[in-house]
Amino acid sequence: MRRIAVGLLVLAFAAAGVFGWLRWRQPPQTSPSASRTPGSSQATPRRGPPLPAAGPLPIASLVLQVNGDAGVEVRSGHAVFFTVTLTGTAPEPGIRIGSQGQPWPKNLRFESPDGKPVAPRIEQLGRPFTARFADDPASPVRPTPQSPATESDVATVDASRIHRVEYGVSPDESSRIGPGKYDVRAVLPLDRNTGGLTQLVSNVVTFTVTAGSPDAPASADAEKARLQTAARFYLRSEKWEDAHRIALQLVGQDKPDGLAYQLLGDALNGLKRDEEAIAAYHEALESLPKELEESPDYLIARIDEVQQRLEQSRAKK
Repeated sequence: MRRIAVGLLVLAFAAAGVFGWLRWRQPPQTSPSASRTPGSSQATPRRGPPLPAAGPLPIASLVLQVNGDAGVEVRSGHAVFFTVTLTGTAPEPGIRIGSQGQPWPKNLRFESPDGKPVAPRIEQLGRPFTARFADDPASPVRPTPQSPATESDVATVDASRIHRVEYGVSPDESSRIGPGKYDVRAVLPLDRNTGGLTQLVSNVVTFTVTAGSPDAPASADAEKARLQTAARFYLRSEKWEDAHRIALQLVGQDKPDGLAYQLLGDALNGLKRDEEAIAAYHEALESLPKELEESPDYLIARIDEVQQRLEQSRAKK
């Protein structure tokens, strides 16, 4: 019995060796085993186009928002705001766009998805600014009045910085836009071919312009919203007299709120009418809702800013 068992074991090893040698001599199979479904006896080819290979991330990208979103409804006569954000993916400083006195968005343009110029006149509001990310990329250092983002003409594009610039359509220009849907994208040409790119193209945003009946007067809330967007537009474009004029209309409305006095304070601040600006900011603090949970940091910082300027002015006299 023992000899029989040993003989069978030798035969088993020999058979395994022959089977392995035959498998090695066979050409590779053309049908991938991965395409075989569980329980099936035959392999079936995968249907559809081949999956694209994962390519490298672009070294830089543009993101466009309208009124802080990717698509909104805009009422005719209300100012419209566009934010363009430039970011990068390289861990180290990659490309540099712009130079001192030649800001990086100097050649930025807005167009329709098919490359045609957009109808409304979109103008830049203030200089571009840069913010740095914290050590954790998921927690960017958010600009605050105490530590504002740095205004910078040069954009050093990498994963540790975010560059932004704001644009807007004035209330007068907005009133000339016809009702309908508008698709817009931002395009930033590069000075030279960089990483195979000659320009950066943003996502497409859609905003819908609506117009009320010309015979029906606007409601108090609609008029208030229109004045607020107008005041913000003039403040961001540093047209202080226009901002002051609109803010006075807001304050003159029935039961003005804290935002109306804040906008008035910002306009007076821009006009360097310091004592009046401080008074308006204090009115804004008094008008804030009592149940407000967050600290009104913006107003406090603006009061400190104007107070310091006022004290410096008095010290020079």
